Amino acid sequence: MTNSDYRRTDSGALVHKTAVIEGGVQLGNDVVIESGVRIGSGVRIGNGSWIWNDATIRSGVVIENGSWIGDGSWIGSGSKIESGVVIGGARIGDDVLIGSDARIGSGSTIGRGVVIESGATIESGAVIEKTMNPQNPQE
Repeated sequence: MTNSDYRRTDSGALVHKTAVIEGGVQLGNDVVIESGVRIGSGVRIGNGSWIWNDATIRSGVVIENGSWIGDGSWIGSGSKIESGVVIGGARIGDDVLIGSDARIGSGSTIGRGVVIESGATIESGAVIEKTMNPQNPQE
């Protein structure tokens, strides 16, 4: 990472020169946006979050403080990523809620409208198409 490859925003975020950010995006303090990232309109990214290379974040997404979005991740429109979440190169559908401190493994797919509970761990390569009841995983 060289300083000439990044620009600092008024909020203190560090944005790579190849990142594409649409209008109305709010970046918190100490956010880092890496190369090839694409961010849709109306996205809000909280303090201390890091968006890794080639990730795509669609419009209306909220990413709370201290979350990490891994290389090549795709986050669908209207999704909410609560604080402290780590997503490793996964595909997250539209209107998904991922609770705080959850871990989503690389290559995972989370379907539209799914809710992932706080503190959950989703293994790499998993496909989650519906919200599961943690008291009865068979539901």
